[in-house]
Amino acid sequence: MGDREPTRVAMPLWRAFAGPEAWLPPLGSRVYYFPPGHAEQCPSAPDFSASEASCTWSEFRCRVVDLVLLAHPETDEVFAKITLNPSQFQMNLPLADPEATDGEEVEWFSRMLLENDLAHAVYLPAASARRVFPELKHNADSPRAPQEFITVHDVHGNVSQFLYTVRQVDRGESHRLSRWGPFKKSKKLVAGDSLVFAKDRGGKISVGVRRTSRRFDSSDITYVAPKEVVEAVERAERGEPFEVRYFLGAGTPHFVVAEEVVEMARHVEWPVGTRVRMPLDAKDCFARGTVSAVRFKLEFRWPMSLWRMLQVTWDPSNTPQNATNVCPWQVQKDDTAPD
Repeated sequence: MGDREPTRVAMPLWRAFAGPEAWLPPLGSRVYYFPPGHAEQCPSAPDFSASEASCTWSEFRCRVVDLVLLAHPETDEVFAKITLNPSQFQMNLPLADPEATDGEEVEWFSRMLLENDLAHAVYLPAASARRVFPELKHNADSPRAPQEFITVHDVHGNVSQFLYTVRQVDRGESHRLSRWGPFKKSKKLVAGDSLVFAKDRGGKISVGVRRTSRRFDSSDITYVAPKEVVEAVERAERGEPFEVRYFLGAGTPHFVVAEEVVEMARHVEWPVGTRVRMPLDAKDCFARGTVSAVRFKLEFRWPMSLWRMLQVTWDPSNTPQNATNVCPWQVQKDDTAPD
């Protein structure tokens, strides 16, 4: 990650910036670690040619023994540093409350950026803006729309100012942010990225960024280095504790998965022709498709892996990204007919 260190982030703000679909394993919980999924978060395939790892295990049962919430110093994306211990899987350890937080709850909303937003101002959903931004009162004696410079803090504590304007329109109110050019440039935002605005109980407003995709074409940005995967697999095979950096929203399924989720999916039969559905980011929205093949990897590395074992032909109405092959815990059986 260059010379800059990641920033620690309080749980409520981390959850807001990560999004509603983000999942974190509670401390002390039993999980499965999937090296093939870990490798998918690298810009290039890990090289095991000089490694002592046998790569004959495609999954490892572990205990979560430490969890640190962080933000990437270059991209502002939140991630978790998780310490896993294979040797403690069978031990009875106290389980942390997954809803426990280390800070105040926050009000938040997100807004995906369009090309027009990047060229001009950002228009915000009125109801969401009212929850997070200060109230601006209209003056009946003035034709000017009320506006105010608001101070926002990024995930590293850096301060920016945006001009917030509320204008009366035929269908209610228009809420707009402008004068945000320096922030937009410094964060290298593109269409498809999302801004997340959050307010704590003290009224402090924070802004986070959810990226539309990983930027592997940028040589100065590192997410998960291939050597991290090699080291993790080596230590896992020896039964030693190891760390993983766990990014969300990278277009890949979670590679640290709750034990009960994997075991439940493992005992489901998935014959070719099975109709399935997969939740999407939007609430109550699903992609639907048909299982076209069940493929366990049989080569030397990761044999008989559950990772992306289901090949799905998705209905054309809603095709998910990077999901031709999925893990069985990502989908549910569905009884709808194809489009």
